Amino acid sequence: MSMAAIETLMSEHRNIEKGLRCLDCFVGVVKVSKNDKSQDLTKFVQFFQKYADLAHHKKEEKIL
Repeated sequence: MSMAAIETLMSEHRNIEKGLRCLDCFVGVVKVSKNDKSQDLTKFVQFFQKYADLAHHKKEEKIL
């Protein structure tokens, strides 16, 4: 297991954590907003499906 691979996974974890923080902020905005935010929510779902589930987790399974 190379250090570069571990560093890549750690960097991706930080990106996922940033996505979660953004989602938390988004939820706060939705709670007080009267606007339809479904398109924005779709972007979050796509990020977590494509980046976290498909790309990152596959790498994680191969490396670890």
